[in-house]
Amino acid sequence: DLVEAYLKQIIVDGFAHADPHPGNVHLTPGNRIILMDLGMVAKFSTGMQDKLLKLLLAISNMDGDAMTDTLLSMSDYDEEISTGHFRKYINRMVMDNQGYMAKEMQMGRFLIQVNRVAADQGIRIGVELNILGKILVNLDQIVATLTPEFDLQGSIKKHVEKLMQQKLLNELKPGSLLNVLVDAKNLAK
Repeated sequence: DLVEAYLKQIIVDGFAHADPHPGNVHLTPGNRIILMDLGMVAKFSTGMQDKLLKLLLAISNMDGDAMTDTLLSMSDYDEEISTGHFRKYINRMVMDNQGYMAKEMQMGRFLIQVNRVAADQGIRIGVELNILGKILVNLDQIVATLTPEFDLQGSIKKHVEKLMQQKLLNELKPGSLLNVLVDAKNLAK
């Protein structure tokens, strides 16, 4: 429920509690999740939500080329930068992590490593990726403590279709219907 709530916040709502450490996540006696201390929040534009969704899907599928394409679409870099080297590093990271069981894959740690590789290559990834990495590092720790056998990658795959439907429904407003259809077409591609 916690992971699904965070995916919804990031992908559908575009507004997320950005500090989910154990002191800010509580369970009620009725087993409802409560997020405390909204001192650190993140806002994601519709375009960034789509890119983050693509990135999370690529990571959960361990698809290095799709990861690289999405990362480059959310980054700034000089024309003379060799994106081929970056692609090679990302694919190597994917291969290095494929030996892990899905439940052992720490997505937050992986995103922080990706950001480090990008910076070394002269690629400036948007701050939203850093925020997502921070959120996922904390979620990785909470989930590992509460349910060590939980499969975060599998959970993302499982909830993605429902999240995409919710996102489309939320964006269906009379004034933005045409923009939504164009965005949906691009996202589907």
